[in-house]
Amino acid sequence: MACNPNCVIDIATLTLDSCQIVLRKGSIRNFAFQDCKSPFTDVSGEGIEDIAAWEAALAADPPTIFVSGELLASKPKGSVQKFRASGCRPEIVQSQTQTINFKDYNADTTGLSEFAFWNSIFTNYAGLNLMVITCDELVYFYESGDWSIEVDNVIAENLDEANYMEGIITISQTGMVVPVSVPGITDIL
Repeated sequence: MACNPNCVIDIATLTLDSCQIVLRKGSIRNFAFQDCKSPFTDVSGEGIEDIAAWEAALAADPPTIFVSGELLASKPKGSVQKFRASGCRPEIVQSQTQTINFKDYNADTTGLSEFAFWNSIFTNYAGLNLMVITCDELVYFYESGDWSIEVDNVIAENLDEANYMEGIITISQTGMVVPVSVPGITDIL
């Protein structure tokens, strides 16, 4: 089948270093969970790049952003659901499921607050936006309704190992989320 010249093509410009391959650092540092009272609504809205807005949301009484401790987390390539709309064309992507796998080794040895925190996130996730914060201070924003969470505590087999919370965040969204750079975000969390 020949290329259709009537199709509108809009390809973004790729800007790379011409001398070497530059790598993006890996790892997810924290999750931030935002309720509807927060000062910004999405990555294009006002405030998400403003550290003062983050500080105000974290300091509000009650807070409007709730942040996990530092995590061990990764997001592998998502999986897609395809279907064939025409016998003469290849399958097309209908939907995409992405996952973030995480372990939280943080422990409140006196108050056990990590249990209440993760239970409340699990119970209330439908009313929260998710922000994934990387070690290089990029923030990936996922709206309420596009993600869900499962989380449980893991008890180690012996005394030399640490107990932790383990979970999976499932995201139903087609395409990649473009992160926003928020310099200084890791300093205030």
